[in-house]
Amino acid sequence: MEGKTSFASPQGFTLIELVIVMAIVSIILTWGLVVSLNAYRQAVLSGERDKIVSILKKARSRALSNVHELAHGVYIDATGYTLFEGSSYASRNASLDEVFPKSPGLTLGGISEVVLSPLAATSTASGSVSIGNGTSNFNIFINYEGRVAW
Repeated sequence: MEGKTSFASPQGFTLIELVIVMAIVSIILTWGLVVSLNAYRQAVLSGERDKIVSILKKARSRALSNVHELAHGVYIDATGYTLFEGSSYASRNASLDEVFPKSPGLTLGGISEVVLSPLAATSTASGSVSIGNGTSNFNIFINYEGRVAW
């Protein structure tokens, strides 16, 4: 059998090859899970920030439009946000409230009540509302002129 060479070809994978492939796959999956969880947490935080800004702007718009000829405001507590009509949260007409729940796992801080005067939409409070998820946070600023910035 001159001129012919025989090469033995393996019929499967060795144990070390399988372990290496499984390790590489588990590292890739773990990295993907961490990245996707962080992206999800950031999206929830951004969505909550947008919700609060939207509610504050809605109160400002109603105050500027002089809806029911009353002041409009937003009350922020640990459970959510209440859009109300009246000169304060304590003296509001509760039947006209619009309640928006807070996403779980987020923390809130800063001012808890903003009331905007009719027609001028000037604010009774100036400061910020902070919202966080443990790793990052956003601040929403409200000034006495009723401007909302984030």
